[in-house]
Amino acid sequence: MAAEPPGGLVRSRFTCGSSEVDVITDAPTVVALTELSSPFFQCAPSNPGDSVVPLVWAIERPPVGHGWEQLSFSSATEPDRVVWANHTRRQVAIVAAPSAWRTQQLLRSVRNLIRWQAYARGELFLHGGMVVVDGVGIAFLGQKRAGKTSNILSALVNASADFVSNDDLVVVSATDGVIGQGCPRAITVRIDSLMAVTKHDQRLRALLDTVSHPINHHRKQESLTVSSNARSR
Repeated sequence: MAAEPPGGLVRSRFTCGSSEVDVITDAPTVVALTELSSPFFQCAPSNPGDSVVPLVWAIERPPVGHGWEQLSFSSATEPDRVVWANHTRRQVAIVAAPSAWRTQQLLRSVRNLIRWQAYARGELFLHGGMVVVDGVGIAFLGQKRAGKTSNILSALVNASADFVSNDDLVVVSATDGVIGQGCPRAITVRIDSLMAVTKHDQRLRALLDTVSHPINHHRKQESLTVSSNARSR
């Protein structure tokens, strides 16, 4: 039976190609999630009777009913991620008060469910990024610290490139050729790489203090220290 949203919550459907995930949460969180995931995902009101798709809750109290399992994942750079999973119902719940972190965790759950559907269809996943210059996609593939992000930043600044993806890239065979697809994911830039790029474009220096991803709160002191040292040299 499809879950109906309790009072005060709304049900929305996020789609990317033929992948679909429903979300039940409060209206302001839907707005924030739509802004974070656009233009990669499209959002529309959901009619649960149309089809049965994976469902993610973002709520303040643990879900009720049988089959729920609490899972916790630790991180050295951000708050622990705690989710509830119900494998039989194909549902996930992010349980916390509304916040930027809860919206980020909601985005990650929706993104993973959409990407797993794409993976099941046989779409090719690559460790790399892509930009578009004059209508042509240019992919940057390589291991960690190979220079992918630095080259993407340089292309955006110096070649007026359009951004597609930074760290993970999906390649799909279409009727008009091979298409590279990105997904809503923050660009993680090492401080040393960012400082190197700012030598040529001072506008990027503002990223040290103005980027909005909540993880930057945990790296604020590192940013200020590196920035201060760079200016004193």
